[in-house]
Amino acid sequence: MPGSMPGQARKLGRSKAEEALGYIRKLYRIETHIKDCTVEERYRVRQELALPELSSFRTWLEAESGKVMKGSKTRQAMDYILNQWPELPSSTLKH
Repeated sequence: MPGSMPGQARKLGRSKAEEALGYIRKLYRIETHIKDCTVEERYRVRQELALPELSSFRTWLEAESGKVMKGSKTRQAMDYILNQWPELPSSTLKH
């Protein structure tokens, strides 16, 4: 939904998967906008925009994963992302 934030999704009737995709889409949009930038500029923008978005995504995942039925595909995906988290920010923010 245009203009909505991922945290507003439940109020708008979106699923957890759709909420997570909202965060991921924001990250992809950042990458799309910086694809032709210099290495230094990509790094700066990632630090400024992607890192806070990743932090918000992690906070949301930690708060919401326990509300999703264990064994469901959505819970498996959420747990997978959280288990991979130690590698995610560093690989995303490299030059």
